[in-house]
Amino acid sequence: YGPRKTQSPYPAEILFQSPFQMRFFAAALVAIIPSMLIGQNISPMDSAESSYRLGLLERSLTWLDKVPEESRNTSYYYLRGQSLNRLNRPDEAWESCTEVLRLDSNYVPGMVLSAEVAGRVDRDTVALVLWQKLVRRFPKSSRYHRQFAGTAMRLGVLPLAIYHYEQAITLNPYDISSLAQVVELYEGLQNFDRADSLVRAALKTQPDREELYLLGARAAYRAQDYYKAVQYLRHVDSTSTLNATWNEIYGISLYRAHYIDESIP
Repeated sequence: YGPRKTQSPYPAEILFQSPFQMRFFAAALVAIIPSMLIGQNISPMDSAESSYRLGLLERSLTWLDKVPEESRNTSYYYLRGQSLNRLNRPDEAWESCTEVLRLDSNYVPGMVLSAEVAGRVDRDTVALVLWQKLVRRFPKSSRYHRQFAGTAMRLGVLPLAIYHYEQAITLNPYDISSLAQVVELYEGLQNFDRADSLVRAALKTQPDREELYLLGARAAYRAQDYYKAVQYLRHVDSTSTLNATWNEIYGISLYRAHYIDESIP
């Protein structure tokens, strides 16, 4: 019948009662592994990658410092940039990103990291170029379209921002973040009909998303189409409690749409 399978008397839920205990165990494991592997050819780069996967970012950087300069390749600078970026040290992360791009300007993970970090260190023009390359290379990635659009918006290139936000929505109808941004852009341009049509299209696939009704209500209210704002807010008011700001908007919209008795509460 083959060897018998035995079950450990110490299941994981007993060994680790909390995430803190799990993290403590991971840190301890990384600390003792080097002494267990004396005599084996474990490189500092391997140790740095293991530490990074365990979320031990400072330890990962310590191991990276031990990598000889002649061995510092694209993977080295990419891992260093990732660790520094996650530690909220974007200026230092950008230094690593520039090395990644210098060594291999077509390395996709490096391009993504560099674009993200560039946006954090006020290098939006560089970020825009990188997101554009990624969009051209992966035209069906809603994430790259959204990032490209956000960078274009920060640079004030609104037609480009609108186009790529709409591309992101087309590729991923559940991308509420992109929808909210492009609706707001259309509101700023006073193209309220287009803003409303985007909201209504999204509601066809997500009729229970409260955020969509509030987006539609905001666009209608700014367009002074109070009757339409009331229709959106009526739905939300029937399923949840509106906060003070939305209650005020709802009350004004009801009054302006001549539902005076309803507006009083």
